[in-house]
Order: sequence, then C-alpha cells, then structure tokens
Amino acid sequence: MRRLGKWAAAAALLGTCATGAMAEDIAFVGAEVKYHAIEAQEPATRKSFDDNTVAVGLKIGAQNEKFRVALMYDLIPDTDELGGDISQYLLLGTLDYFLPIQNPTLKPYIGLAIGYGEYEFEKASEDDFVYGAQGGVVYTVNRHIDLDLFARYLWPNHDTVDDYLQAGIGVNYKF
Repeated sequence: MRRLGKWAAAAALLGTCATGAMAEDIAFVGAEVKYHAIEAQEPATRKSFDDNTVAVGLKIGAQNEKFRVALMYDLIPDTDELGGDISQYLLLGTLDYFLPIQNPTLKPYIGLAIGYGEYEFEKASEDDFVYGAQGGVVYTVNRHIDLDLFARYLWPNHDTVDDYLQAGIGVNYKF
C-alpha cells in the first residue's frame, strides 16, 4: 500500500504539471525504445554490477515552440543478474527547453526529469524519487509526427542503485 501511495503522489504531481501545459499548447502521445543500463550493488553482499536491457517508454505531454512537458512510464523487462531476478519501474515527468536555432525541422533540446523509481532484486526492494538530466534532438516529420533521438541520465535516491543511463529513439503523435 505504501508503494501505491508514492506512485499516486508522483503521478498526481507530474500529471498536474503536464495538464497545465496542455491547456495552451500542442498535446501529444508517444512511445520510446531505449537502451537502459544501471550501475547497482547486490543488496546482501554489496557486490557492484551493471545490468543492461532494452526498455519501452510510453508518454503523454504538451509542447510549444520553446518548451515540452511530458509524463512517462518506462516498461523495463525483468532481467537475471548475479543469479537473481531484477525488476525496475520508472514514472518520470520531464521538462525540456528547445534550443533556439533557425531550422524548422530539427529542434535540439536539454531538459530535466523527476519522478519515482522502484528497484527489486530478489526479495530486497527500494523505491524513492529519481532525478536527472536529458538532451536530444527532435526531427519533425510532418504536422503530426516527431522523431526524438535522446540520452537521459538519472540519479535515484536508492542505496543499491548508483545511476540509470538511457539512450534511444521515440515517436510522438501531435494532436
């Protein structure tokens, strides 16, 4: 029940930011495919290890010429490391600033991410807030479709996970 409360609080906070922006801007839904890596420590022995996988993210948000705000949920498949199962979940809110360049189809950006993450290794579990930075470039295919090439670095407030690294490509459909 405690986990559900943290998930709900993070979703409410980030959802409020995203829906506030949607009132005046262009709304979108999107999906990402990404390389997802963590540096962590096995809880019982504190032995360090890296875990790498391919993850999928789903997002909803709004954007204008200068900014983009989104709420994202990452679907990270369970993996097997050091003889134990690893499960990870991320719910992120992002705010991006589009760098002012004179190209209507390419929009580089830098941004911030904040959200909630859960990490489980066998029977040990940690969940807390996650903070990070991201950058990338958006390519406008047409009036409704954007392609997003990005990299994201996240610092969790966990004892066993040192950091998350994500890099990938996304597609956004604008309404």
